[in-house]
Amino acid sequence: MIRRRKTAKFKEGDVFTFPLRSGGYAIGLITRVSEDKTPLGYFFNKKYETMPAGIEQDLIKKENSILIKRFGVQGFMDETWANLGQLENFKREDWKVPVFIRETNPFPARLVYYTDSLEEIKVIDTPKGTNSQKYYGDGLPGSGAVEIIITAYFEGKESPIIKWEDLSIWS
Repeated sequence: MIRRRKTAKFKEGDVFTFPLRSGGYAIGLITRVSEDKTPLGYFFNKKYETMPAGIEQDLIKKENSILIKRFGVQGFMDETWANLGQLENFKREDWKVPVFIRETNPFPARLVYYTDSLEEIKVIDTPKGTNSQKYYGDGLPGSGAVEIIITAYFEGKESPIIKWEDLSIWS
């Protein structure tokens, strides 16, 4: 018998929920999906004690996001992450792909630019005096790492992967 590999089912505009490591749930929004099916998600600042049954349309706003990240899809494949449905009036142009920062010691930090289809188009050394905390880190954490990052946020701890001091990436 040949077993078919499960595929994750999601599309741009889908709102999803996932478990936090210390209990409860958080939500995210898929704003882009690359050609290789890697999503870019906005993750939001509300913790739920139980798995949400629906979408709080008023919560899903850019100003309520705490993380923007490309991420792995294992949580969808093993069904620990659940799709809640499509965001009403989703328009991809309202949800920008930010400039990310790539920090790999001992090399200098670099700014990473992606197209709207999540193709890396430009990588430049950061100008002197760049505050790296103004950017989300580049990379591709798995769903478990995202759970750890967001759990750390809700527990008031510094994330092991990003710093929370200044997430103002648009300035």
